[in-house]
Amino acid sequence: MIELGEVGPDGTAFVEALPDDPDEARELLEHTLARLDPKPSRLEYVLDGPHPEKQVLLERLGFELARVTRRWEWRRGTAMPAVEDRLRYRTVERGELEEAIARIAEHSLDRRLDPGEAQRQAALLLGLEHEPGWYELAFADDGGVVGLLAAARVQSWPIVALIGVVPEHRGRGHALRLLARATRHLAQAGAKIIRADTDVLNEPMAKAFRRAGYEQFATRSEYVCILKA
Repeated sequence: MIELGEVGPDGTAFVEALPDDPDEARELLEHTLARLDPKPSRLEYVLDGPHPEKQVLLERLGFELARVTRRWEWRRGTAMPAVEDRLRYRTVERGELEEAIARIAEHSLDRRLDPGEAQRQAALLLGLEHEPGWYELAFADDGGVVGLLAAARVQSWPIVALIGVVPEHRGRGHALRLLARATRHLAQAGAKIIRADTDVLNEPMAKAFRRAGYEQFATRSEYVCILKA
């Protein structure tokens, strides 16, 4: 049996179940894709924990490892650190989102963020459930953009979808400020548990999550398969 999620606005469909037999998996995947309309441009599969057999299967099906993440969880009642925040915030406009993502993606330690993929990332964010004011730009006193934060829900589950700081403002504690604000947005909306993922290569962001009271509860491998047109 194979299960595919709906094709997202960025052309991605998540593979939610795969048979263990490689030949059966390939046949079922091709059959399922042939019936889809619209057809996805890429497939993603997430694997929590070490599963060597499934990793081999995914590679045989043409999937490549995109990144490995730490999975974080914040629970209501966890104290937030007292952080001075003099940044100014405003809701990001739809037309600004792609440019903002491209800026925070520059030299990012997160392998998911690539300036050339900003349009796809913007479409993905816009497709998530979120309240007005949950996607914000942060500004310094001189009016320059410092970063971007995005709080959202996935299948009603509260998540910190994205936290990013532009290169010239990194190393000043801004990631923690943006993370604290995104967490407050969700907590004030009633969230009891908030989750997020960060690339294992992005140790500064992991440090910010720890300081904000998040605890790591799992490790996840994200696989991607780019489909031919």
